[in-house]
Amino acid sequence: MIGWIVAQEPAEYQRWLSSQADRSLALRGRQRFLQYQCIACHSADAAAKGPNLEAIFNKPVALEGGRTVLADENYIRESIVNPRAKIVAGFEPIMPTFQGMPEDELLELVAFIKALRPGETPPRNEESTPPQSDPKSPIPKPYPIP
Repeated sequence: MIGWIVAQEPAEYQRWLSSQADRSLALRGRQRFLQYQCIACHSADAAAKGPNLEAIFNKPVALEGGRTVLADENYIRESIVNPRAKIVAGFEPIMPTFQGMPEDELLELVAFIKALRPGETPPRNEESTPPQSDPKSPIPKPYPIP
């Protein structure tokens, strides 16, 4: 067998179709997530140096200082281009800025994070040094190229 046929009511098909709208954009965002080594810190395990991004979209995020923000598209975008603007409680501000990232790549990353569900963070397949843009930090070793 090479495929399946699924018969659906028109309304059910429309719901399914709308849930697939960002699929290719999010898939490209997954590739960017790996390309930019986001996985080095946002690994979704106990040793992660950055917040777990799984199912974060449209959920409240506790910030340093006791404030809370909704993880909507604007917050995700701001966290990528200006990561020190709102520091997540319990994490060090070690994420480098990605200001100047091409808009299409930024949209892909945002789509990926929006679509990321529990257990869907890509597995790390190498040991790498998390990015550190703090001038007081030692210069990290280059990332190994797989």
